Amino acid sequence: MRIVNEFDNGNVNVYAFTDTEPYTWIGDTELLAGVHRYDYTVESVTNCTTLQMSREDFLTCFESSHVFAKELARTIANKVHHRSSTIGENIFYPILYNMASLLIQLAQENTVDKKAAIIPLKRQHMAERLGISIRSVNRVIKRLRENHYLSIAKGKIVIEPEQLRRLMQAVDQFKQT
Repeated sequence: MRIVNEFDNGNVNVYAFTDTEPYTWIGDTELLAGVHRYDYTVESVTNCTTLQMSREDFLTCFESSHVFAKELARTIANKVHHRSSTIGENIFYPILYNMASLLIQLAQENTVDKKAAIIPLKRQHMAERLGISIRSVNRVIKRLRENHYLSIAKGKIVIEPEQLRRLMQAVDQFKQT
């Protein structure tokens, strides 16, 4: 799922949950902080099953079950840690490194039967996820394509197994560019 926050100045901040956990809480931090307004939209990227819990039931579980509270604390800590790491990488590493890292992750998630991975994210979503412009995304994709790290087929980014292997070997070098 993608969680999209839209701010008054027109900028969009995207939080994409790619947890391997069997579930992701949405609205947990706002609820525990006593915030009664949610400033985001949830968008399903793949088939999802959602469950809704009332505010009252959530707080009852939180207050009466230390197991529930502990699990919730762990999931919130994981989200905060993941997000702060991502923000740090986006700020302190070059765009080429961040884009290559994202493409590696997406290729690994979308490779079927050790064949080519077709990257499902649109360039706009990549830009939002990395906090950069679409123009920057296009420049990096062009550079990666010219260096044979990926291909474009019918407007989609395609990464063959050999290209993925080469990209994974080169990604750390991109931190220096």
